[in-house]
Amino acid sequence: YNEKYAAIIQDPDRGWCNRALAEIYETGSTIKPTNLLGGLETHTVTAEQTFDCDINNLTWTGKPSHILNHGWVDGRRAIKVSCNYYFVRLSQLMGVEKLVGWLKKSGFANPVIAWPEGELTDRANTAFREAAGHVAPIGRELPPHPRFLSIGRNEMMGTIVQIANSIATIARDGVYLAPVLSKSPPVKTVPRPIASPQNARVVQSGMKDAIYEDNGYLDCGTAYHAFQPLPWPEEEVELFGKTGSTQYSLFAGFAKDKTGRCLAIAVVAEVEVTGGELAAFLGKEIFIQCGELDYLPKAHKDTEP
Repeated sequence: YNEKYAAIIQDPDRGWCNRALAEIYETGSTIKPTNLLGGLETHTVTAEQTFDCDINNLTWTGKPSHILNHGWVDGRRAIKVSCNYYFVRLSQLMGVEKLVGWLKKSGFANPVIAWPEGELTDRANTAFREAAGHVAPIGRELPPHPRFLSIGRNEMMGTIVQIANSIATIARDGVYLAPVLSKSPPVKTVPRPIASPQNARVVQSGMKDAIYEDNGYLDCGTAYHAFQPLPWPEEEVELFGKTGSTQYSLFAGFAKDKTGRCLAIAVVAEVEVTGGELAAFLGKEIFIQCGELDYLPKAHKDTEP
């Protein structure tokens, strides 16, 4: 490393950069499950509340303008089909201060890794170059309202670890737990409930539908085609996911087996295609490989790679 330092730091692929910890990305629509959980937890919306997704109903000018006329959409379906209109309306009702506060509570805009006792957090962060990411600061002119935070664009920047950890909070029924890198010495982490299990399960339901449901045009789960054929029967392993599309392809989700074992992942593929076109396929393959490593049951042999 020392001998080839100049060449390493000039490498256009930046092989020296730990992308999971040190790089920040627009979270894209992978932030929507977290935002829905916040909307439910702050009583901004209810699970049954709907918004009429129609491009003629826009209450803002400019982006996002990618509105697919989903019709009346509740939170579950908004996750399933990744409805931008629903989440912009949610963010408008929630307000920028409350939304930013919720995102920070969920682990964004701060380093999240927990370190051993006696280890200075600043030193550990520097050694591993863990990036904090950022969300729109309160009092700033941009974005003019929280619509970009609601769909994970512009000022909504996070690390892959932060995205995965926010999904893990949903998988744990609303319990936040700082992730750990050190196996020895052990690290003490304290579970912190930030949402009710009931609200977390509403979000889980939408994430499950994103993989399992196809009800035709404008009502197909965004990860449905990537996960067909399913690696496991639903009664053996349940899958939950959310795609995202920025300048890159994203997927975040978790798998839970019948014994209660649970595995949360986040995928960022640095290719300009939708999350359903690439990152979700990679997410499925990662789950399958984790089965080979005994984090989950082994996938069925007839599963296509």
